Amino acid sequence: MPTRHFLFGRFHETDGPLDAEGARSALAEATSARRRAAATGLGEILDVLAATGKSWSHPGYPPRREALGRLPEILSFSQPMIERTLELLPLLLEREALLARIRAELGSEELLDGWVRQEALGLSYTLRPRGVLLHVSAGNVFLGAVDSLVMGLVTKNVNLMKLSRADPYFPLAFVRSLAEHDPRGVVTGSIGILSWKGGDTAVEAVLKQGVDTIMVWGGEEAVRSYRSGLGLGTHLVEYGPKLSGAILTWRGLAGAGARAAARGLARDLAMWDQSACSSPQTVYVQDGAGPGSGAARFLPLLLEALQRVSRQLPPGRMTVDEKVEVRKSRELARFEEAQGESALYESPRGLAWTVIHERRPGFVLSPLGRTLFVKSVSDLEGAIADFEAVGPYLQCVAVQASPEELGPLTLRLAGAGGSRFCAPGSMPDVLAGSPHDGRHPLAELVRKVGLELDSPRMEVPGRLARLLAHASRRSPFHARRLKGLDPRDPDALSRVPLMTKDDVYAHTPPLGGDLLAGPACGAVVFASGGSTGQPKFSYYTSAEFDRVAAVLARLMRAAGLAPGDRVANLFVAGGLWSSFVAVHQALAKLDCLNLPIGGHIGMDAICEHLSALSADVLIGLPSMILELAHHVRARRIRGIRARLVLYGGEHVSGEMRAYLARALGVEAVRSAGYASVDAGTIGFQCERAEGSVHHLVEGHQLLELLDPDTGRPVPLGEAGEVVVTSLERLLMPMIRYRTGDLARRVSGVCRCGASEERFELLGRCDDRLQIGGARIVVSDVARALGTVPGLTPLFQLEAATVRGRERLTLRVESAPGARYGPARDRAVRAALMAASEDLRLSVEKGWLKEPDVQVVPSGGIPRVTRTQKVRTVVDKRRR
Repeated sequence: MPTRHFLFGRFHETDGPLDAEGARSALAEATSARRRAAATGLGEILDVLAATGKSWSHPGYPPRREALGRLPEILSFSQPMIERTLELLPLLLEREALLARIRAELGSEELLDGWVRQEALGLSYTLRPRGVLLHVSAGNVFLGAVDSLVMGLVTKNVNLMKLSRADPYFPLAFVRSLAEHDPRGVVTGSIGILSWKGGDTAVEAVLKQGVDTIMVWGGEEAVRSYRSGLGLGTHLVEYGPKLSGAILTWRGLAGAGARAAARGLARDLAMWDQSACSSPQTVYVQDGAGPGSGAARFLPLLLEALQRVSRQLPPGRMTVDEKVEVRKSRELARFEEAQGESALYESPRGLAWTVIHERRPGFVLSPLGRTLFVKSVSDLEGAIADFEAVGPYLQCVAVQASPEELGPLTLRLAGAGGSRFCAPGSMPDVLAGSPHDGRHPLAELVRKVGLELDSPRMEVPGRLARLLAHASRRSPFHARRLKGLDPRDPDALSRVPLMTKDDVYAHTPPLGGDLLAGPACGAVVFASGGSTGQPKFSYYTSAEFDRVAAVLARLMRAAGLAPGDRVANLFVAGGLWSSFVAVHQALAKLDCLNLPIGGHIGMDAICEHLSALSADVLIGLPSMILELAHHVRARRIRGIRARLVLYGGEHVSGEMRAYLARALGVEAVRSAGYASVDAGTIGFQCERAEGSVHHLVEGHQLLELLDPDTGRPVPLGEAGEVVVTSLERLLMPMIRYRTGDLARRVSGVCRCGASEERFELLGRCDDRLQIGGARIVVSDVARALGTVPGLTPLFQLEAATVRGRERLTLRVESAPGARYGPARDRAVRAALMAASEDLRLSVEKGWLKEPDVQVVPSGGIPRVTRTQKVRTVVDKRRR
């Protein structure tokens, strides 16, 4: 009779089962598909699987309806059991469920797509598929074959599957459904479903010698047959016959525990008619008030629960041999019952379920068919010894115990051979990350590869292509912007429209949500907006933010943070402010004393903590640290000295550096890392850095310097707007994001020897004020104020319209104790006019009145409430 196969995207019929020649042909095709399968993005694979699962969740989906009609004819399970099993398929294929499984078993999904840097170790890792993977599936639970296939797909192997004699239908029905959701063949192009007669040594010899990995699910005979004749490089993953049981302590059965255990074990026994490896066969019940007392309490509840479950999930068909084995167990139990050695409890009609209560020791192998042995034990040592006797075959043990008993008892059972422990009722339901027979199956299907070369630029093209593909599939906002672009095109990025802060406002909650590329569950949210005012919200997965902290730790070490430093974190805490949290997590990864003081408490309290804990490194906003220095000097507080200041969020002038050296003895002032909440960490300063020159965090960010007006790249050495693409952000992709900062590229190699590209920050694009025909640059103002003694570096330019004319006001804060008055105002105005030729010419031509200068006390310039930053440019003109 014709035999149907599926070969890499197409169905194929042969005149009979696969022969050796057909096996060689299929193997050759599978081998040629390895490179393409390995290069497929995990996101594409997950999309196809999730879309397929979503279709199967609908009762009217034609393949589901067909399966419900065909499977009862092929398999022994009842219709309700098949329906219950098919309900599990969409859950198995859910994107988030697969990601949770990958993360739990492999560490990170990103490892499957390329190199991932491990900052703490100075290494990069990736996970590569083993190649051609042969699945030999068991026929006990028909969903098991699909689960095995899915594991091979998400690890990017090319999959060959032997159809089980017990179920020649469902794997083929599943791949047909996959093909409907996979028009490009990214998934089905790496699947071959083959049918050959079990024990055909010629076919098996071809595959044993030619595939890279064999994963066998089945009985002892099947496992043994695949151990011999393997190719030298063939990796065998065997999941042979296993058995499971349960242990119920007297304390665990107290109160509602007995009923919960009974209901749970009735479900565990009924699922798949006890044919799964996780199905219980022997249950140990501890006595607490005399022999048989535990069972006397538990058994009536169990029998009631079994009868209820048998109505909800009727047992399926049994073969003649299976019926004989169950009846033999019943007859033996009746004989022993007459001897007073056991008790038999059976379903009112037929062989729906059987419970045999015994007092003698020994784990009993059930004939299955919902046949459960219940053992009474006075203490738990005998039960543990019985489990140890079957330890090599032991898989799951359901445990009902008191909280005090649970830890010690499960450790003893683990020593006896158990590899998974759960509550009664959960034996068929394996949590993501729980080992299977003591191992993680996904880890068996990949090779872990290390990269000891420090070459982050090498990772960029692949990571960028994956980012663009992911964003175009998962984020509606980016799908519109990336439409028609090939993520693998080296020039694709340059054709993507620039992204602005207004885009972030409009397309993230509360105004929108289509910038996000997935659900926000498990994410952390921060507010950004800084000195420009109204916050916008930025979403990170917990893993993404942990990587931000790991990178920040490396950057702070490069900036001079040393083991043993006593580091005061003076960023503002709370209010969705990210800096304090990021620094706190980064310091936890370094060998220093972490002092999470925060900049939101009073100066006196901050000084008390700094003095009491002998802090020698300060991290925070420059304006806040400057205020601290003024406070220490004005109050003449002793004992507060810092060798290093690491700053972020604002720029630092030469005057500020000099003042911190005088007031606090600071030896070095460096950037803790150039970053923004939206874009992540962009640059860092080494110990040889001067001014605001930074190294790029290569491998994590792509940097472009573009003309703010034309959007075109600027020549080397010229100022341009910093536009970044974060290679880390997948939940909220930030692609070609305009930061608003100005910078220029710095040529040559840094004296520190680092090869990372360098750039010098020059201020903000919006740190240019166009008024009265003059273009005033904030950095010019900062330099001018640095020439006037008695001033702090904090100032504010305000543009307003007064009686129809534009008016410029400059406010600057005076240093504590410094005198100020009209003379000082005139000195400031003169310095300002000298520094800005545009302003001087505008005043001379009468286009603009002389600026109004206001020297105010320290703290006299209003701060942004949320961030406590000074808004350098305020434009109040009517537009």
